[in-house]
Amino acid sequence: ATRARRTLTMSLSSKRAANPVSSPAPNATKRPRGDNAKASAGGEDAAKPPEKADNGDALGRIFVAVRIRPLNAREREGSSAEHATPRFSALDGTRVVETRPAREDDAFDAAPTAAPAWEADAVFDRDDDNAAVYGRTAKSVVDAVLRGVNGTVMAYGQTSSGKTHTMSGTATDPGVMTRAVEDIFAAVAAAGATRAFAVKASYMEIYNEEIRDLLAPDAPEERGAFNNTFSNERIGVNTSVTQSSHIKLVNGPRGLTQVIGLEERIVTDSAQIIDLVEEGTLKRSVGRTAMNATSSRSHAVLRISVSSTPNPGHALSGPPRSSTLYVVDLAGSERADPNAARTKKLVQLKKEGSNINQSLLTLRLCVQRLAKASGEAAEPVGHVPYRDSKLTRILQPALAGPGRTAIVAAVTPASSHVNETYSTLNFVAVAKSVKMEARVNRTGAGSKTHDSEALKELQAVVAAEAIRRKS
Repeated sequence: ATRARRTLTMSLSSKRAANPVSSPAPNATKRPRGDNAKASAGGEDAAKPPEKADNGDALGRIFVAVRIRPLNAREREGSSAEHATPRFSALDGTRVVETRPAREDDAFDAAPTAAPAWEADAVFDRDDDNAAVYGRTAKSVVDAVLRGVNGTVMAYGQTSSGKTHTMSGTATDPGVMTRAVEDIFAAVAAAGATRAFAVKASYMEIYNEEIRDLLAPDAPEERGAFNNTFSNERIGVNTSVTQSSHIKLVNGPRGLTQVIGLEERIVTDSAQIIDLVEEGTLKRSVGRTAMNATSSRSHAVLRISVSSTPNPGHALSGPPRSSTLYVVDLAGSERADPNAARTKKLVQLKKEGSNINQSLLTLRLCVQRLAKASGEAAEPVGHVPYRDSKLTRILQPALAGPGRTAIVAAVTPASSHVNETYSTLNFVAVAKSVKMEARVNRTGAGSKTHDSEALKELQAVVAAEAIRRKS
């Protein structure tokens, strides 16, 4: 009998672009969905990693997709008929088109003669499911990780835009995280006797610029959850820093940031990762906001380390390799209501929102600096402010490489959130131009950089342990 499929969940619930191109109004043609889609896992349109990734360094760029969710009940019922009509839609699978209202009193002046459009590597509309999204975005990243290339998949967008649904999904439509984990262990099983794999997982959140280990045994349950009565009290708030004082960010090989001190568990199948994510998600910081009853108030990062070595007699399967997959569910920005009553809870929400917005701003600044260095003019990259936020320090390898990165930018089609959607699409336009290196991490003795990198890693671990003992 086939075992029932389980899903991972990272939640307790599941300005205009600078140079938009003109395009005709979108048609109503729908693309195939899910496993039947041409763009599904393994399809010929899938985002392919550099072909040289197995044999040496290769230059690629960040793969950026846009996902437009359906209008929700509030957007359909709480707006005028005009504003309840989807304003943004997908065209040809690679463009987001906007149909503006003709009203003079809309968010902008008169409607233009042609609808603007924004280009991305892939665009998904309300009829596309998580299988299609995974096949076009994250699958190639997971495939690269299995070949020894570091990878990152992240969801970006405003609050309530569909990020967590994309990453976590549902029982009938599993999200990116579940599908990635299943593919990893399917590859482990397919390797059979040729290679020996070791897979480890850790789970953290970045809350108010503090890194918290969601798997640490002393982490209180429902740390950041607000109660359902919207009172001024929070449930189980961890106000001390003892739980995360042993977690350190250190410079590892090639100057890239490493997170030291997280509890890391050996996992042998996808069910074990699902269990640990469910365990950690109960401790994740969430709260009720104006747009979302259970809004994530932190950035969640699932880290999966994959190492493999050839078994005796199977040297042709390749050298020893080690790589890491980061699956990131970014918190969404949300504008504070200046007229809201000043309660204890709303003050806390404002602080959380400020830290979220600041970290996302730093992420945008880092991407902008890297994009300038990747352009045709090839400007000097200059200072990239990774250290201005814990989020960007952790994501430094995902932005600068070496590795493979896919970003799914989630947007709402509603006119009521048009400015937030413009902001997200601007980020897409910049991020898709960032070039990065894809390098296989060979870990066997005798590789060119093995000894020096091993020494640096050992020094970093020793330093972190010394700090932990003093704290």
